[in-house]
Amino acid sequence: MLPDIAPSTDAGKAFARFFTDRSIALGHLAYIPDSSWRNEAGEARISAMNISNHYFGPERLLGFPASPGGPAFQEFLNKVRQLPADYRELTDLYEGKENALPGVPAEKKKLLLYEHLGTTPWRAQELYDLLVSAFTCAKQKEGQDRRTRPTGIYPPVESPFREPHDGLGAAANPPLPSYVCQSKLPRESDLHAAVVLAGVLAHFIGDQGQPYHPTADYDGWVTGNGGIHAYFESNVVRVLDERLSSDVLEKAREQKFRRQVWENVGTDTDSPFGVARLLINMAADAVSHKSAVRQIDDEVALIKTRQSDGTLTPRKSASLEWGDYPWRHPEAAFKEAERLPASTPEVMRAFRPIVVERLATSAVVLATAWLHAWQAAGSPDLSDQSPISLPYPLDAPFIWPAFDRAALQRSKQSEPDSRYPAHWWEPVREEKGQWWEILPQEAGPGEVVLSKRNELGVFSNFARTPFCFHGRRYLSVEGFWYMLAYPEGADDLRMQHPGIEWKHTREEVSQLIAFEAKEAGALAEENMRAMGINWVTFEGQRLKYWFREKGDHYRLIVKVLWEKVRQNPDVQELLLSTGDLILIPDNFDSLQGLPAWRYFDIYMQFRQTLKQSGEFPPSERYPSHWWAPVPEKDKQWWEVLPQGAGPGEVIVSKRNELGILSNFAPTAFEFHGRHYASVEGFWQMMLYPEGPDDARARFLGLTWAHTREGVSQMTAFEAKQAGELAEENMKKMGINWVTFNGKRMTYRTAEKGDHYRLIVETMQEKLKQNPEVRRILLSTGDLVLRPDHLQEPNSPPAWLYNKIWMEIRSELQKTTTDKPR
Repeated sequence: MLPDIAPSTDAGKAFARFFTDRSIALGHLAYIPDSSWRNEAGEARISAMNISNHYFGPERLLGFPASPGGPAFQEFLNKVRQLPADYRELTDLYEGKENALPGVPAEKKKLLLYEHLGTTPWRAQELYDLLVSAFTCAKQKEGQDRRTRPTGIYPPVESPFREPHDGLGAAANPPLPSYVCQSKLPRESDLHAAVVLAGVLAHFIGDQGQPYHPTADYDGWVTGNGGIHAYFESNVVRVLDERLSSDVLEKAREQKFRRQVWENVGTDTDSPFGVARLLINMAADAVSHKSAVRQIDDEVALIKTRQSDGTLTPRKSASLEWGDYPWRHPEAAFKEAERLPASTPEVMRAFRPIVVERLATSAVVLATAWLHAWQAAGSPDLSDQSPISLPYPLDAPFIWPAFDRAALQRSKQSEPDSRYPAHWWEPVREEKGQWWEILPQEAGPGEVVLSKRNELGVFSNFARTPFCFHGRRYLSVEGFWYMLAYPEGADDLRMQHPGIEWKHTREEVSQLIAFEAKEAGALAEENMRAMGINWVTFEGQRLKYWFREKGDHYRLIVKVLWEKVRQNPDVQELLLSTGDLILIPDNFDSLQGLPAWRYFDIYMQFRQTLKQSGEFPPSERYPSHWWAPVPEKDKQWWEVLPQGAGPGEVIVSKRNELGILSNFAPTAFEFHGRHYASVEGFWQMMLYPEGPDDARARFLGLTWAHTREGVSQMTAFEAKQAGELAEENMKKMGINWVTFNGKRMTYRTAEKGDHYRLIVETMQEKLKQNPEVRRILLSTGDLVLRPDHLQEPNSPPAWLYNKIWMEIRSELQKTTTDKPR
């Protein structure tokens, strides 16, 4: 098509040939703003800064349009075309005004233009201006005897849009992307840069031609067509046959069609903000085709259900208000509309004409923009450029959006609110900021950054906020999060994968906080990439990890965050104290379009729930199987079943892991230089003679069924039965004492005497020497522990092991909670 629009001069023909020779590279570059700049695996700051460049929703300023086709709809399109192309003027008119859409939450009603409206037209203007500059520099170097082929995969141009090499921290306040023409570089470097700029410009012009791109209803949820964006833009286009390209080219080469396109959207690109105006006009034109796409979706693509009266009803999605989206409702499962596969012949036939028309429209606008940029630079001579005179550009350095730095800065400023502590917004010098950090002063109006530099850092997943979940204790949400990426055991596929090394265990990571947990997670994610997997596990269930839907991983993280708030009252109190402020993360990684990563959104949902009802969802702090009913017919004569617990209680049942707290449990420990198999074995051992000189050994007529040493190595009922035989002998002797290291102690006594203190000491040793005992005891939180066996009335304190454990737990919680790891 370029030969059709380029001047018929030799220079014009060389221009057309220059771009045509590089059609494959230009197509590749057009995808860079998505595949590289927007890629969540890339640098977080770049990903965050790039997001708003891909959308434009004028309804947020003008309100939602009337039904298509009527005068009111045409009036709306005219208002779109009349929006100021000067971003500063637009900001003066709308910044801080109320969002015009009804479905926007109250805390997001105040317009922040850069975030809410989107910036596609101004991004395109910026890239166009840089393209003109690159061509201008090449023009200035004509006649230089320095033709040198550029090398490397990046444009070898030392210009301000080149990212600093010392990390993103140095780019916290990047320079304006004005092109610097450097005489020391060969002319081919500028032409190489021009190819890159022309390619990435293509992405944003293409975006603006898609009917579901320049609209606040970008995915069809207003009309019940949820999911239409990707279906129309990607699924359908991918399956159309190889004639699609030739059909688009044929359409774009029609002189009448090109004239009609330019009548609809064209403008003087050389005028101030001319390209921004061009893309605003494209937005109005594209939105005018949205109803046609929706009609095809309704009539052809959507699966139909036959009703009892014979009518067919399309399986549409839920319909949401303008400005509302499914990701704002984590409690509800929003399914996309159900569609036939895009490869269905009738679907391809129905969509093909409008796909061809939209692609041809964008192609005409793009080719014209390239031509105008070349002409604005003085039509540099391209006749000496062959198809291989420039290297193939595999990637492109990110170009920082800065079309109006003053407007961007204004969008970050707000007056202090006396309801909140002023230090929440206390400025931090940018050179003191971390490379990953969003500083407190970067909050916009009505926002606050959850900065680790003040108490709001407690909301970070990094924060040391111990909580229990499903009976296990974690020191931070970050530790829980990255624990999921580690193998659950030797049979786990991740453990068995050849060539993969795991530098931490799952249990170790669960007890990490902050950057220590993050670094352990980074190692695990490297392993996941090496294995080619995108799942983590919890209790044996696989969960999709990098996932843009609110799936199982997201729901698990929501539950964990609820427990963090529930079990840390200071977190709950601080959350409510943030009032109606919009919570912003202090790191760019969390701004990815991955719901589970956006902890700040989840906290705002919690805050709303707590303010409205004051109620938490049902707790998952403890495993439900601790209370799982056991049939009465299976009950032992001595047993209290798990369902016998009252409110706030749990039975220390031998039927589950809580049985480890029983004296019966085989939890070996060393005490005073000797080994014992269980507390029960230690306990019953004391009833037996310590040696031949012990009075119990010399008592006439007594038989001791076991030795003291033998009993010390017993567990459970074996030890208990050995003790019962010894107690029979004690009754015959008429004594109520036992011994340890030769010292006699009263056995059954209501006082917390020597025997009680000795039992407490052995239970503490059991805890110290058996980490699983400590873990399970702490996991019981503030539950009242009740024994799983019937106890005799007025049992001596030493018998009440459940109460001893609660006292030990209380002391343990103090030291565990208060001391840093």
